Amino acid sequence: RNPLVTLSIVVKAGSRYETPEINGISHFFEHLYFRGTKKRTNEQFKKDIEGIGGQTNAQTEKDRTWFYINLPSCYAQQGLDILADALIDAKLAPSDVAEERKVVLDEYRIDLNSPGHMLDTEIFKLAFRRHPYGMSVIGTEKSIRGITLPELHAYRRRYYTPARTTVVIVGDVTPREVMPWIHEYFDPFTAKSTHPVPKIPQEPPQLEGIREKVIHRDVSSAFVCMAFRSPSVQQQPDIYRTDVMSFMVGQGDGSILNQELVKKQKLASQASCMFQTQRDPGLIELVAVCKPSHVEKVKAAMLAVIRQVRNGQFTQSEFDRARLMLTDGTIYGEETNNGMADGLALYAAIATPQFDLTYLRHVAQVTPADVVINARKYLDLNHYCLLVILPQKQTPRPDTEDSGQ
Repeated sequence: RNPLVTLSIVVKAGSRYETPEINGISHFFEHLYFRGTKKRTNEQFKKDIEGIGGQTNAQTEKDRTWFYINLPSCYAQQGLDILADALIDAKLAPSDVAEERKVVLDEYRIDLNSPGHMLDTEIFKLAFRRHPYGMSVIGTEKSIRGITLPELHAYRRRYYTPARTTVVIVGDVTPREVMPWIHEYFDPFTAKSTHPVPKIPQEPPQLEGIREKVIHRDVSSAFVCMAFRSPSVQQQPDIYRTDVMSFMVGQGDGSILNQELVKKQKLASQASCMFQTQRDPGLIELVAVCKPSHVEKVKAAMLAVIRQVRNGQFTQSEFDRARLMLTDGTIYGEETNNGMADGLALYAAIATPQFDLTYLRHVAQVTPADVVINARKYLDLNHYCLLVILPQKQTPRPDTEDSGQ
């Protein structure tokens, strides 16, 4: 038994709740969380957290913002006091806003040089023309520069309310111990939204068939991404089937996509399938990194893999490998207090914590036939988004080389 605990709060506040004019405000506000209150300065927050052996961090995503402190469980009461103080009384001083704006802009510039971030931003922009999922979490340079102090205050009043906030605690404490402290420090959190949360515009079905975009960036290899509309967390059992399917298609060295594109055909240096559970329908992404001259062959090979899965042309061992890998990854990810708190916080924001607690039981019930049904439902060969990122001044002309880059 390790005498450690993770204390965290999760708020239903992310880029899903933004408009283009204030895109990035959720992430911006995250940076201001521990910058100072009436009770503590920025330096005092650091001193108080380090003084009890704590480590703190935060992250903003499309559906949530999560703040946490990892610390010895004997200091859980002090940790809750620190978290609640920042939540209730962050002062948003103009000088802090100006300083953190510079930090956020630096992060934005770093992301511009990240192929992974570039691909993620561009494919979601291509797939979502109305829904806020089409905007990046960090925002644009224009929106980051344009966010004002009054807008930050208004955003906090609208989204940082008790009804949208969950306290998640995992570790060497008992509910009997911590509940009095939670009431002591969080009961004063009585903020009520001054404005209703705007209705999120839903993304209409993609009717035009294949939506394609080719862009040129400062990269050394080509990136090919095929993206299909995925189920939301509310669409069960589809969500569990999609997780198993994505692992079978493109997670790990033994995945079908990696075996076909990298090992056998040697068309790509990397090939994977990515899927993240979100509150609203998101994307199932098949991604390959290859030579620019192999782009057309890679696209054809990706489609062939999709047809293969839709037709049930995979082995029991390929299915078993995927489900076991998903199960083991989930278990390993929640071996730490922080990992378990992360999972519970995610589903508290997009569904209920119970989803996390029953997840593996539902995964165990997925069958190969379920994967085929799911592939035919979501991997629609007539309706998807195709993004190709090429090195500057390159066009995808096929050649006769056999080896991947």
